[in-house]
Amino acid sequence: MARLLVREQAWVDLEEVGAFIAKDNPAAAAEVVRQLRVSFEQLARMAAIGSTCHEDQNERTAAHVAVTCVS
Repeated sequence: MARLLVREQAWVDLEEVGAFIAKDNPAAAAEVVRQLRVSFEQLARMAAIGSTCHEDQNERTAAHVAVTCVS
């Protein structure tokens, strides 16, 4: 399995998404955050299912494509 590197901004984004959803539905927020964490783990197991983030992409896109698998 590849080693998974998650940028700090990805964790911040994940927490912000969870907090936003939790305002209306705390149970749904917990499930969304859980599923996103599962997705991170899936990327580590099967890195080819993800997309590549290139340096020439704009900063906003790059902040959201923040999971990198390292062999």
